[in-house]
Parts: sequence; structure tokens; C-alpha cells
Amino acid sequence: MRYLFFLLFCLPLLGWSQTETLTIEFRDLESTDGNLMFRISNAAGDTIKEKLLPIKSLKQNYKINLKPGRYAVAVYHDENSNRKLDRAFTGIPTEEYGFSNDARGLISAPDLKDQLFKHQKNTLIRIHLK
Repeated sequence: MRYLFFLLFCLPLLGWSQTETLTIEFRDLESTDGNLMFRISNAAGDTIKEKLLPIKSLKQNYKINLKPGRYAVAVYHDENSNRKLDRAFTGIPTEEYGFSNDARGLISAPDLKDQLFKHQKNTLIRIHLK
């Protein structure tokens, strides 16, 4: 009887918290110097994960398991490993950066709504750094 209870009531609950693999492909890197610094945010703008990723090639991948939902990724190429996005005196970034959906802002970072993508089963996104 206990096994029947488990199969009918508990087993379906295990699938509700299931995570799926998100693969982020960072493309168009100009060099392998330094690190990639990136942040994954949920639809409310809360940070889910921040990561420093050593660069091994000009096309870098990162995989993470997340619950299905809507997320955004922001990344910059920290070439000098100082853990900040360097800028010229005008405020324009001097290091490459990018956002999910290849979103771009005019004067600052693009709106979160422009960066959000839908993560379902085994999602692959590509971010082109510029």
C-alpha cells in the first residue's frame, strides 16, 4: 500500500522541481586574455548566478541547470582581470560586452524585457560580444 501511495502521489511531485540544461555560447571574442564575467537574472531582475569563466578559446560555452522560466544573461570580457567593465573617459566601454537576445541599449544597458528569453528543455542561446 505504501508503494502505491508513493507511485500515485509522490512520484509526480518530483517532476515539478525539475531543472533543464541551459547552454550559453559566447561568440566573437577578440582574444583569450582575461575572463568572461556574466550574470544570469530571472524575469524579476533578481540575480540567479554570477560567474567568472576563464577563457580557453574564442568561442566559449557554459552549461547550467535551471528550472524552466524566463531569464536574461549579461556578460563582459574582462581582458585585464580587474573584475570590472573598463570604460573610456566618455563612459563608453572599452571591453567587449553582450546581452541575451543580442539586445543593445542606446546609452546604457538594454531593458530587461529585451534581454529575456524562454528557457525550456535543453535551451541553447548565443551571445555575440561587441
